[in-house]
Amino acid sequence: IGIILGSVTAGRLSRAHIETALIPIGALGIAAALFLLPGLDAAWMHALNFLALGFLGGMFLVPLNALIQFNAGEQGLGRVLAANNFIQNIWMLSFLGLTVAAAFAHLGGRALMLALAVIALVGAIYTVWQLPQSLVRFLVARVMATRYRLTVIGLKNMPAQGGVLMLGNHTSWVDWAMVQMASPRPVRFVMERQIYERWYLRRFLDFFGVVPISRGSSRHAIQTVSELLDGGEVVCLFPEGTLSKNGQLSEFKRGFELAARAASSGVILPFYMRGLWGSRFSYASEKLKASRREGRARNVVVAFGPILPRESSAERVKQAVTELSVSSWQTYVEGLPTLPEAWMASAKSAMGQVALIDSVGVSLTSRRLLTAVLLFTRRIKRLVPEPTVGILLPASSAAAIANLAGLLAGKRVVNLNYTASPEALGAAIEKAGIRNLITADRFLSRLEGRGIDLS
Repeated sequence: IGIILGSVTAGRLSRAHIETALIPIGALGIAAALFLLPGLDAAWMHALNFLALGFLGGMFLVPLNALIQFNAGEQGLGRVLAANNFIQNIWMLSFLGLTVAAAFAHLGGRALMLALAVIALVGAIYTVWQLPQSLVRFLVARVMATRYRLTVIGLKNMPAQGGVLMLGNHTSWVDWAMVQMASPRPVRFVMERQIYERWYLRRFLDFFGVVPISRGSSRHAIQTVSELLDGGEVVCLFPEGTLSKNGQLSEFKRGFELAARAASSGVILPFYMRGLWGSRFSYASEKLKASRREGRARNVVVAFGPILPRESSAERVKQAVTELSVSSWQTYVEGLPTLPEAWMASAKSAMGQVALIDSVGVSLTSRRLLTAVLLFTRRIKRLVPEPTVGILLPASSAAAIANLAGLLAGKRVVNLNYTASPEALGAAIEKAGIRNLITADRFLSRLEGRGIDLS
């Protein structure tokens, strides 16, 4: 049960990217649970401890296996997974042999559990040593997750090995955090030296291996970037050179061309971020920021495009980022809820609040409106087999209920203009293929007074 819960939690925390920080967290937790195991003397304590052990094991295994598959690549994936299973079984047999040997040596279960805990602790320390930035990144990500919900597109485009120069747009002060969370590989950022040398940031930035650069003398930074690429590391650089003032892409500076061409290996990975313009960390106007302040988390998309040759020009890279801005928006829109689904979620979040008032004095809370719409949806599904339904009603609470119910029933809703001539109404009904019409007896009698008979 614990492994199931831990795996589901790891999947939710990772979403569309690999949350590598869960690996050291899970490893440390497993070691702690094993150290606690010999000292527990109640059955319910052991039950909770085993539940925690399984939960942490699930959180450890899901991102670890994802990371193994990511680094294996498509060509060697089968071979790597086979080797992974082979090594796991070898170790399982080895520990089984050690357990048998401990039994022959008359060692108690407590000593065996403590030995296992020590081995787990050594493994956890090694894991933290291998992924030191992941823990800090995870803490930053959890703080950011209260306000931002990250979606990653095109993760398959990121090379698992070798030098990578990431180039993309720059719209806010927290772009670096989003890129770092989206990437399964540690990222080294190139940053303006003036910001880097602030005393309260420098130690933190050094921990993440930031490369400072100044406008006047950038030769050293260019050399550092080329060396990092040759060393097989991932380097992120914002080629616009400054935060966007309007949310749009501006000119890409050519400094990255020198660093890329000075390296002997590596590729360029274009990326595009959307969703941060209008946040408090951007240069958007105060009016726009105020309009974007909502109770729910802001959706942020980081899209990685196909890799480009290291010799690509600034114009070619900007073109690739521009294309990503379009494709990432299309992908994001495809994942949005439908209009009725979005309305239902909004209504459920404020059930007691007034949602609708019409000109005749009808006032409906979200709860009453939602109830009416759901009941009427069932009626439409039963009475209207065709994909299209027409609505002939004045602007009123009834018209709102009919429209929402029609959408929720999956119908194409066509609102007819009752002020039009009989000929125009007939043509609209025929053109839209309407066979069923939602209206009201009292409204029909008013229309008959105008010479329109729909019987």
